Amino acid sequence: MAVNGPFAEGEPAIMRVSWIAAEYTKAVLQGRWPAYEAYLEAELQTAGDDGHRVTADMQDYMRFAGQLRWQAAEEAILKFGDVRHVLTYAKQLGQRWEAGENYLLDLSKANALVDYAHAVIDGRWPQAEAIIQSDLQASLSYARDVIGNRWPEAEAALASDGDVAAQYAREVIKGRWEAAEAAILTAPRAAATYAETVLKRPWPEAESAILHDGIAAACYAERVLERRWPDAEAAILEAGDAAVSYAAAVIGGRWPALESALVQLHDSRDEWDMGPNFSVDAAVRYADEVMKAPWPALETGLLACSKKSGWRGASYARAGAVYAAKVLQRRWPELEERLVGEPFPDAIVSYVAGVIKAPWPDGEAALEGAPELENYTLVMLQLEREPGTPEQTAPAKPHFHQATKTTGPLTSNAIPDIMAELDALIGLGTVKAELRRIAATALVQERRKQQGLKTGASSLHLVFTGNPGTGKTTVARLVGRIYAELGLLKRGHLIEAAYSDLVADYVGQTSGKTLARILDAEDGVLFIDEAYKLAPPHSQADFGREAIETLLVEMENRRDRLAVIVAGYPRDMERFLNANTGLRSRFTRKIPFEDYTPAEMIEIFRSLAAEQDYMLTEPAAEELLGRFAEMTARNDLGFANGRSVRTLFERTVELHSMRRAEDQSLDLSTIDAIDIPID
Repeated sequence: MAVNGPFAEGEPAIMRVSWIAAEYTKAVLQGRWPAYEAYLEAELQTAGDDGHRVTADMQDYMRFAGQLRWQAAEEAILKFGDVRHVLTYAKQLGQRWEAGENYLLDLSKANALVDYAHAVIDGRWPQAEAIIQSDLQASLSYARDVIGNRWPEAEAALASDGDVAAQYAREVIKGRWEAAEAAILTAPRAAATYAETVLKRPWPEAESAILHDGIAAACYAERVLERRWPDAEAAILEAGDAAVSYAAAVIGGRWPALESALVQLHDSRDEWDMGPNFSVDAAVRYADEVMKAPWPALETGLLACSKKSGWRGASYARAGAVYAAKVLQRRWPELEERLVGEPFPDAIVSYVAGVIKAPWPDGEAALEGAPELENYTLVMLQLEREPGTPEQTAPAKPHFHQATKTTGPLTSNAIPDIMAELDALIGLGTVKAELRRIAATALVQERRKQQGLKTGASSLHLVFTGNPGTGKTTVARLVGRIYAELGLLKRGHLIEAAYSDLVADYVGQTSGKTLARILDAEDGVLFIDEAYKLAPPHSQADFGREAIETLLVEMENRRDRLAVIVAGYPRDMERFLNANTGLRSRFTRKIPFEDYTPAEMIEIFRSLAAEQDYMLTEPAAEELLGRFAEMTARNDLGFANGRSVRTLFERTVELHSMRRAEDQSLDLSTIDAIDIPID
């Protein structure tokens, strides 16, 4: 029997499962549930060390019960919670929380104070500024995101660090900062970026430092000098993929010295002896973009190394599939044996889409039971939609700093490749399933249209909800490419917009500013992160509402030429959608981005390490697993999922390097538990 209202006799059982209780509160009671509050308060009294869990259950309940003050929960948050819980509760209240602010000030974590000022106060917080100034990155964020302008009191410290100073000049001053240039000169990559984005011209004073950093030198040569830079080429050769980009974009032809570094195969070990910063994808890219012809030495390496099992063999197999599609442009029987023999599911799908372009029984059999079979099915649907193989034309070669951007329609075989990129992202199971559903629906609707059947209109607009560092921007870019490949948008490029990109300082200017950003995104995707800032909870005078109204009008006027994706914290996005009656009718699909689990965070760390030829020892992996479990349990305000993993990896590399500099007998590629920073 269906239950469409409160279910009194079943409520005691519902209370014992926190997530069901929270959903019951939201969907059925639609307000406070005193009995459950009493249950949680009793649980807290006997929880002991498990008070963190009960505190989390309290916050889940409050998230669905609506804005409320609950003394027991406030006490639990301050006793068992952390900065993330304090911020979440204050945001649920929709107002400042004095006890929480005192907690944060006593804790003295600069980044947490910036996030509170940004997300809750939505303005300056004088009491916290002395603490914030003790941390350069926090000072930069405070100036950029909270003050929205220069912060003179912090500039002396900011000007002492080249990397931070260059970012401050670019993002806050938005112009030259002569007082900081001496420090910027000591940071080659920051200097190259400063010359490109701020000075917008060559910077001779910095070149002696830049030319010794291969990545900085390659970027500087392409983006600033726009010519070869012989003095820097020795360093560029050691810069991995950046060297391939330099050959393609600057040299514009073959570079024998680079070829020697890219392909050195040791037959006895079936091992590819590449420089520490190179990847097999770089070699394939060199053949495609620079040589523009088959490369026998590369083929030998791809076949030999695809014999390996696990992720190493899979990476060579995928590279082989790309090589066959882009360079050989024909079937490659020797590779096919490798693909179905292991099997390598991702590579099989890419090979079918890019090379065979027809059903492949051997590949289909090898995919039996694998999740990639769904991607194979998408390929088959697409081939039915577009019978025949159009003659391929070579696309224009992008500059390497634009490699991830889509600025035009994709080839007819791109969907499986895009789905393979999506599947390669760690975690995000719900996201992947939703995007497969979107792609499959569009393909089938197109087939129905071709057969004269009725088709329903579908919205291109999406809401992404989740915490920072969960890949929302990356996925938004993939969505644009999917829409373009499916013919839903002409270009599929991504234009990012923040509050400051859409809202002006004076009456009457916001509409024009928002429209300008929309025109940039026309035929593509407009991605608005932290969209809830356009509808602050306590300010009817804020110009963000004018931006929303303009956005709604243009979404209707350009409904076949614009996709809008809005993103932010779940609770805040609910408030955003309630800010204007037109928002919910246009944003009908939500995609939640879940936090990474400790196991997924380990996988991200391993991936980052493998990209730079590091390997984790088992003790190091165990140490990281414990560290990530602690991070997710604390759920600190500064925790940012994938970004936190990358930060820890970068700090680990620094400590690893310091230990190897002191003791040259230590292995250069192994990360030990002792290499992982303690704090």
